[in-house]
Amino acid sequence: MDNDTTKLTPKTIDKKRIMKSMYRRIIYSSSFLIFTIILGVTGYKYLVGSHISTVDALYMTIITLTTVGFGEIVDLSLYPSARIFTMVLILIGMANLLFVLSSITSLLVDGQIQRFLRRKKVMSAIKSFDDHFIVCGAGKTGLHIINELHNSEKEFIVIEKDPEVYESLINTYMNIVVILGDATTDEVLTEAGIRKAKALACVLPYDKDNLFLTITAKHLKSDVRIITKIVNLENKKKMLRAGASSVVPPHFIGALRLVSELIRPTTVGFLDTMLRDKENLRIEEIEIPAKSWTIGKTLGELRFPDKVGTQVIAMRQKSQEAYNYYPKLTDLVEPGTVLITIGDPERISRFNSFVK
Repeated sequence: MDNDTTKLTPKTIDKKRIMKSMYRRIIYSSSFLIFTIILGVTGYKYLVGSHISTVDALYMTIITLTTVGFGEIVDLSLYPSARIFTMVLILIGMANLLFVLSSITSLLVDGQIQRFLRRKKVMSAIKSFDDHFIVCGAGKTGLHIINELHNSEKEFIVIEKDPEVYESLINTYMNIVVILGDATTDEVLTEAGIRKAKALACVLPYDKDNLFLTITAKHLKSDVRIITKIVNLENKKKMLRAGASSVVPPHFIGALRLVSELIRPTTVGFLDTMLRDKENLRIEEIEIPAKSWTIGKTLGELRFPDKVGTQVIAMRQKSQEAYNYYPKLTDLVEPGTVLITIGDPERISRFNSFVK
């Protein structure tokens, strides 16, 4: 079993919870202060009697609670019980002050203000995303996906349920968008912009979770591309019936990789070198938009190597399922044609801009 996460029942911290906690602390401290003032005014009125007005009693209460040290309006030496009450009131005032300060300190120490501001920043970033990728789960498999998307400079959002993994992610990748929550719920997927997403990677630790996530995501957006990880190969058909576009068994892929190392080490070495290259070379697919100016032109006329600095190594027409692994300069570009190329993020970005 792939131990992608260590906890399955973490707390979910959201904007409502943070605001509720902040308001509750403020209300408690404010209520305590108001109660103390009322107690002070009532106490002085009762102990001193008609010799002090309500305004004077309020004045005495305020200067006592704030320990300002102004002179007494009424000579309390004549009222020993009032002096004892004043001392108690001073202690209550100091306790109230400490309570307020501890509440503010707790908010800062617990990081709730920072989390609220971070949450606001995340929501703003999500609104600007379009055709982005969503990675559900940041375990062993998910981390490799996140690293690859980050190196490829793609727009993506990570959904992670474990608070410790969540904190580790935002500290490791300072500029990625991470949501703390359960990816199998409608609310969290909607918050991650599932309706605008291009594709979704289901890499939760258990097949049953990925199956439920696939069904939920397909319900929210029927045409979203879903790539699902499975541990048990017997669940592949279930995943496909649930709506997964592609199913990837990491253990099976790992075994194929081992075989490839045995029988074709040079090819595997080439691919490894390319993936680990400092320039972040990647094999990328470019789909020709319906209104692209390149439609109807041949590869020779477009001169991709000269214009964008990279070569088309394969292509597939929209009307065909098979790939053309030997594209010729006379091959035409049609709406929906997918061009396979290899290059760094800068060249790929230039390629995308060139065909629009």
